[in-house]
Amino acid sequence: MESLAERIMSAFAEALGLNSTYFDPYIGQPISALWALNYPATEGLPEVAQQRAGAHSDYGSLTILLPEIGTSGLQIEQNRIWTDVPAPDGCFVINLGDLMELWTSGRWVSTLHRVVAKSNQPQRKSLAFFINQIGKLK
Repeated sequence: MESLAERIMSAFAEALGLNSTYFDPYIGQPISALWALNYPATEGLPEVAQQRAGAHSDYGSLTILLPEIGTSGLQIEQNRIWTDVPAPDGCFVINLGDLMELWTSGRWVSTLHRVVAKSNQPQRKSLAFFINQIGKLK
């Protein structure tokens, strides 16, 4: 996962018009974590405004998510509208973190996201890999 994160950070650098190795000094010794998340099945209608994970952004540079195929509940906020994030087969979901927003001086915005409860939803599993760097950009 750290190798994948390095490749993504290289692509981010190029997308920002920088050399592909720009972030290398800051991601060489990452503080990373892998979480296995389990959201139990729901029966009937959820309570009004019930959420499985409240709205938040991640504090690192990026988060790599592997949601269970065909599940739903993850939403991102854009322009004050919450949008469902699909979970297609063989795909990761990448969230930008607060550190990336800081590093780009707000050019790229940290992903505000949440997991909502839905009616009669099957169990949802997700793996979240958090990559957090140390050090300041020059």
